[in-house]
Amino acid sequence: MAIAPRFPSRSWGIAAGTVAAIGAWLVLLPLRDNLSTATPALVLVVPGVIAAVLGGRVAAILVAAGCSLVLGVAFLPPYGEWKILEAEDVAASIVFVVVALLVGELTAREAERRRQA
Repeated sequence: MAIAPRFPSRSWGIAAGTVAAIGAWLVLLPLRDNLSTATPALVLVVPGVIAAVLGGRVAAILVAAGCSLVLGVAFLPPYGEWKILEAEDVAASIVFVVVALLVGELTAREAERRRQA
């Protein structure tokens, strides 16, 4: 008899969020010259939500931090470096981190509430 994973499982959440972040990065990277800053920022919030549902708050925070690095290095010029040159990109990075953390926290709370019900 197979044993089903118990949720929330931090490791499952981190793993699923990481896979989702890598998938988003691979899909969006070839398109980055045709995308605004908002598109990858919005898409990269989703891995944090997945991590929050499956792994709780800590998983969401870790995945959101990783997605923030992906956003800064892969989608904000100069590409390949963690150096943000435009004020608009600084604002986008700050908003991304705040939104990702808030969405992750709210999702984790709701998932926890549903498990207790």
